[in-house]
Amino acid sequence: MARNAPDSFTSIERSYIKAGAFCGLAELLEADRGVFEATFQEVGLGLAALTEPDQYVSVQSFGAALQRLAVRLDKPSLGLEWAAWSKPYFPQLGPMMLAGADAATLNEWIDITARYWPCHTNAYRTRLVWGSGRTEVAYRFEPSALTLERRQFIEHLAALTSLAFETLTGIRDNKHVVVRFRHARPVDTTPHESIFNCPIEFNAPRNEIVLASAQLHLPIVLTPQWKKNCAMRRITERIAESAEVHSDTVSARVAVGIQAMLGVGFVNLQRLAECMNFSAKTLQRRLAEEGASYGEILDEVRRAKALRLLAETELSMCQISSQLDYSSAPAFNAAFRRWANMPPRAFRQSSKCANGGKSPIGPSCAQPLAAQIAEYVSPKMKNSVSK
Repeated sequence: MARNAPDSFTSIERSYIKAGAFCGLAELLEADRGVFEATFQEVGLGLAALTEPDQYVSVQSFGAALQRLAVRLDKPSLGLEWAAWSKPYFPQLGPMMLAGADAATLNEWIDITARYWPCHTNAYRTRLVWGSGRTEVAYRFEPSALTLERRQFIEHLAALTSLAFETLTGIRDNKHVVVRFRHARPVDTTPHESIFNCPIEFNAPRNEIVLASAQLHLPIVLTPQWKKNCAMRRITERIAESAEVHSDTVSARVAVGIQAMLGVGFVNLQRLAECMNFSAKTLQRRLAEEGASYGEILDEVRRAKALRLLAETELSMCQISSQLDYSSAPAFNAAFRRWANMPPRAFRQSSKCANGGKSPIGPSCAQPLAAQIAEYVSPKMKNSVSK
């Protein structure tokens, strides 16, 4: 069952989404790059949002950019078009598609990704709501009290979810009972009918995808090769973004790979080695040659991500421990005390005091990915690399 996102919002600026949610949009609109970039600047996002997927940006700016681009480029179904263009790996969802590697059924995938969702955005919470008689279940998108709903954003989110369900289960026909949107019916609903392949209701009380309850038990049909390709694509994209920092070292590629896949229980030494076309033993040996180890790099990546989540989000300690693939909040607390010589709650409070009592969401506080990778490489590894 999907879990709720945090409720502790105190300002619209703290309604956030990972900039990685923009993945693929620039490529889709390459022919209109000038309009695209001007629109991003206009809503205050900045072009760094396109190359720094782990920074948090304002959901209001995200929605405004998508809405304005749809109008200016005369693409009334831009959100849907973008989702369809993203098949079959849906990079906008971060590592969530990789959760299918360990999920046996659609319901298990929903449960795993629900734990990651608050790290992705706090603008909407996702949860399963059972209908009367329990023959149907709604996968519902519930906006936070301060989220300004925009048509392009919610249609994109629903389309990504629908197409992800289709990819995970291999079911195209009769995959939904009905899809509902709160906004008014657009003039042309052909794109909606093509993607959702079911009745669609507008001016509905809620945004939701309704499934037959039996569909929750559908098996995940992703092949081992699909899983490997999905992971390799994420790693390759991240390495390209940070190419100027130790791109020729195995240590840096491992750091990027861990960062790209952390949060859904997917990453481990064996899987990462396969994605890098090494055996686990060969990867360990190559890292040792650089004065590094998988465990040391994993620890550094977790530390850097923990600092960011504590400073820039309202996630609970339990949620952060889940994003870092720790087994429990106490395990995360112990690790953080080792890193920072203070408990994580104390660090979060000190970060807020330094930023006027707020978590500093937005480009102004974002640390470039390249700088993060540099942090991940310990002094011992850096000395080895420089030889």
